[in-house]
Amino acid sequence: FVFDDESVVEGDPTITSLANIPKFFTGELGFHKVIGAYFRPIVSTSYTLDYAIWKLQPFGFHLTNILIHIINVLLFYALLLLMFEKFKSAYKDYAILIAALVFAVHPIHTEVVAWVSGRTDGLSCTFFFAAFIYYLKYSKEPSNKNLIFTLVYYLFSLFSKEMAITLPAVIILYDMIINRNEFKELLKKRMVMYGSLIVLSGLFMLLRWYALREV
Repeated sequence: FVFDDESVVEGDPTITSLANIPKFFTGELGFHKVIGAYFRPIVSTSYTLDYAIWKLQPFGFHLTNILIHIINVLLFYALLLLMFEKFKSAYKDYAILIAALVFAVHPIHTEVVAWVSGRTDGLSCTFFFAAFIYYLKYSKEPSNKNLIFTLVYYLFSLFSKEMAITLPAVIILYDMIINRNEFKELLKKRMVMYGSLIVLSGLFMLLRWYALREV
């Protein structure tokens, strides 16, 4: 354990009990009690699950970080396949595989993987990618299932790190760039999705304010 690991993992006695997990979501316990005004209940929950298995053995916490990164690589690969599904090229699959491999070993991810406290970015990325994947599926098949999964994964990403609130903007900008010639028409078709993402963002901000109101 290094740096912030000492306060958010070793120094947080609340992760030693699975019964505390609901309290991370209400703000009664969590990140803001040990390191500042952060509302990240999914991350605190992951530490609690790690502690239940490994106690305070650093190996187990680092193993979880590595597994999260492997999942992110696979999700990134799946995301690229969907994004470039209509692109016709004999080299497309090779290019996507190379991009995923570069993502896997790029040194910019060193802190996220090697530093237990960096898990906030890794977990947020996991759910961010998953939400984007289901949004792309929704684009092809606007079903309630794809809508719900997009919103649920977006919420989990927000519960991992606040920066995930950029997802609605990323999705709308993606549609504007990729479908710029028909974006006005698309806007009407996807208003339910866009509106749901924006409303969920507002509800998260209210919940975050409530959880951190005494900080």
